[in-house]
Amino acid sequence: MNHKILLVILLALLPAVPLSAQTSDAEASQRRADVSSTDRLAFDLDAVTFLRDAEFFLPYVKGYTACGFRFTPLLRYRANARTTLRGGVMLTGVAGTEGLWKAEPVFAIDYTPRPWITLTMGTIEGSTAHLLGEPMYDPERWFFDYKEDGLQLRTTTRRWRSDTWLNWEHFLEPWTPDQERFSLGSRHEWVPLGEEQDRWYLSVPFSFLGSHRGGQFSTLDTCIETIFNEHLGIKAQLPVADRAVLRADMPFYFFQNKSPEPHTAFTHGWGCHPQLIFGFSSQSAQSWWQEPLAAGHRFELGVGYWYGHHYQSARGSYMYQSVSWFDTAFCAPERHMITVTADYEHEFEALTFVLDATAYYDPDCRKTDFVFGVILRLKQRFAITVGTNR
Repeated sequence: MNHKILLVILLALLPAVPLSAQTSDAEASQRRADVSSTDRLAFDLDAVTFLRDAEFFLPYVKGYTACGFRFTPLLRYRANARTTLRGGVMLTGVAGTEGLWKAEPVFAIDYTPRPWITLTMGTIEGSTAHLLGEPMYDPERWFFDYKEDGLQLRTTTRRWRSDTWLNWEHFLEPWTPDQERFSLGSRHEWVPLGEEQDRWYLSVPFSFLGSHRGGQFSTLDTCIETIFNEHLGIKAQLPVADRAVLRADMPFYFFQNKSPEPHTAFTHGWGCHPQLIFGFSSQSAQSWWQEPLAAGHRFELGVGYWYGHHYQSARGSYMYQSVSWFDTAFCAPERHMITVTADYEHEFEALTFVLDATAYYDPDCRKTDFVFGVILRLKQRFAITVGTNR
């Protein structure tokens, strides 16, 4: 591997170093309280049902309609004040198929040596929780490619947050006609102004995502591929009413193909996606636009403009790319697109109800695609009391 590429990967995988030696006293105290209040043995229930209708007719990706569920029962064991074990199964079903579509084991160990840092090995918190944005990570993968396994390092301080992970997607069994596949990424966010509980906020997020397929033990005589994407932007949020805010988001995305023999339509490119978002929440005393609500209602309406120049991504939505997912002969070096998003979320105790819709208007093709989704999610934790002999 090229030394420059290796250096980029190593720099991206470095965990965020806190701007101060410790988190704020309030934040550290809250984390200690969370640890001390955790039950020794608990049962976690995570049940998701969904309906997804993607009406895609632009020449970049095909649409689909699906109803399904994802059921993940887990046992959680707190080995000590810093270590937690999680184990269970993730069952995914899609209406219209026979039996389960996927049945996958779940196991992880979470280690928190300090209140501001957590290391997870095994099944990690992934998918859209990485907060990469649609041009780098297709949100449709949340429904059919949710589970990630590997390792993850997360940090949270007053002025800095980070998420660094390795997702090993496919294991290459030695001397078989196959390829290994994995992705590695790192997202960091610097918060120079505002607090987590404030409604006004200024942050600078930047991310890296690399995907690779290949392997030294493969008997396939085919190409090795390494693709990089980066993101750099700025976010600003201001209150405009008692429970309403206005957020401006200005992200830039970059793409490079660093394969020994590139086989993509382009070898490098970039894009930008400025957005203006209005949000309302019944919970006004927290950064509700960034973290899930503890209870109440949340509504967001946003409009954005996408410009892409030779942009590609191995894990991003093809709606933003300069190539087609299904037509290898098609490419559009310059992309122009207007996006409109609407999201509603309501939480009542352990149940979350979500409605979301996105419209994509391409002025070059003079067509509008849209996707609509309904989600019901129930998440609960039950303490398990283990009797002892006296």
